[in-house]
Amino acid sequence: KRRDESAMLVSGSGRLSTRDATITKHGRTTSVAASGDRGLNAAVLARDGGRISLSGGSVRAKGKGATAVFASGKDARATLSGNGIRTKGAAARGVMVSGGGEAALTYTEIDTAGAQAAPVAVGPGGSGVTVSGGTMTSAGCGSPGVQTAGDVAVTGTLFDVANSEAFTVESGGALSLKDVRASASAGGVVLRGEDTATFTMSGGSIQATDGDLFSVRQAVADVKLTGGTELKTKDGALLDVSDKGVATFAANNERLKGDVSVTDGSATLDLTGSTTLDGAVSGASLTLGAGTRWSVAGDSTLKGLELGSGAKVSDVLDGNGHAVTYDADASPGLGGKTYRLSGGGTLRPA
Repeated sequence: KRRDESAMLVSGSGRLSTRDATITKHGRTTSVAASGDRGLNAAVLARDGGRISLSGGSVRAKGKGATAVFASGKDARATLSGNGIRTKGAAARGVMVSGGGEAALTYTEIDTAGAQAAPVAVGPGGSGVTVSGGTMTSAGCGSPGVQTAGDVAVTGTLFDVANSEAFTVESGGALSLKDVRASASAGGVVLRGEDTATFTMSGGSIQATDGDLFSVRQAVADVKLTGGTELKTKDGALLDVSDKGVATFAANNERLKGDVSVTDGSATLDLTGSTTLDGAVSGASLTLGAGTRWSVAGDSTLKGLELGSGAKVSDVLDGNGHAVTYDADASPGLGGKTYRLSGGGTLRPA
């Protein structure tokens, strides 16, 4: 129950493997910043080249800044398989890496109960995490299922987030999901910061009770969707861009529902394959490939509209009685013309 101490610490050339061990840590940190930067007060800490392998068993950590497993520094690595992890306390994350540390999780169950306590977190410095299977749950505010400023790849994992967005990608971060299912109370994916943030998703689903499915704040964001992802929100936009954010949003063979809103920044949407979009668009540029379909759900204003090879306005737009305006200079393929849309409504230059 001591502050700033770990139950297990491996550093340098040290190597430690456990099987079906029960690891318990109580005690709070004296520096939340140091806990997030280098693992101060973590229950299990691999540091500066140290390597830890935990097979089965459990890790229980209670206290402010008491992250369960942390890999910090170049070549530090934590490998977890079939574990149960539970933390309680603010900034008490499940598994975190930073400064070049890495972690690999296979069928690991993580449950966090505290503010700013993501089940999986990656700090800056080229760190990375891979996750395969397992279940991740969080109860605290500001505790997305994954919060990353590094590289994270997740396959076949279930996320249940009670008081946050499902995922947060910070500057320099890249999050890749395959066949992942996530439910969250406050939005889908937030991409933020002053640098590049990347999100890719193939298959799986994100369901948000409230909030936007994708929110871009300041970041230069690249979003790619493939494989028939299921995206739902009860009260929010498909994509919202603010705070001078720049978003590139590509979807192939997807069914998208929700509005696109750019209040301060820019967004380019590239829809290909059989992708459909049901929503209004404000302030974004849109490319519609042959075989796609935009069902306009409200009066819309486009920065630019481009039709892919073989696509015609009559084939890719359903107006539903709404007016769509476009910037003629940014849409040379439309020739500055006004078009009557299927289902009523018009497409005309602003």
